[in-house]
Amino acid sequence: MTEREFTREEVWLALRNHGMHLEGLRYPITPVGMHYLLIHFDIPMIDPASYELEIGGLVRNPSRLTLDEIKARPDFTVPVTMECGGSGE
Repeated sequence: MTEREFTREEVWLALRNHGMHLEGLRYPITPVGMHYLLIHFDIPMIDPASYELEIGGLVRNPSRLTLDEIKARPDFTVPVTMECGGSGE
């Protein structure tokens, strides 16, 4: 293999990351499934029955939430602008 060739695994990992689809620019709010995606590390395997998200650090009320508690929280939409920190802008 030469220095310019990529392994199948490297290509697969690269394909997980994509920017905004150009067709998405016609919408004021990005449609579900068309959002910006960047994955630097493997997606962890979790047990949904025992998973807990710990909220700590410099917060007023440290807490823990189960996956069911997270899913039960209300949905809301907030218009924001996001940009990759590595875009060079």
